[in-house]
Amino acid sequence: MTPPCRSADELQTRVAMHGADATAWAMLGRLWAKAGEPLRSRRAEGEAAYALGDLRGAIDRFRAGRAQVRQGNSADFIEASVIDSRLRSVQAELRALIAEQQEQQQR
Repeated sequence: MTPPCRSADELQTRVAMHGADATAWAMLGRLWAKAGEPLRSRRAEGEAAYALGDLRGAIDRFRAGRAQVRQGNSADFIEASVIDSRLRSVQAELRALIAEQQEQQQR
């Protein structure tokens, strides 16, 4: 087990290498919120939900981040682009999962 990370930078590096680490994403979200970075925080919350397999929760958080951008509450265009891309990706994954489940039910 790795020692706990002490900063957002360390956690950012960790999630870049271990994207499925829901705990690290959640901690990163809290750190970004405390640092006054609400858009980054929202993305980290979405990634944490995704890492836990909660696709609907991830979509909800990414949509909330997109809404923040549309309301003019963030000028971080790179983070906004990442959120938009992740939202589309997770939505597509959820649609595929639902289609697969419906197909199995019809058999």
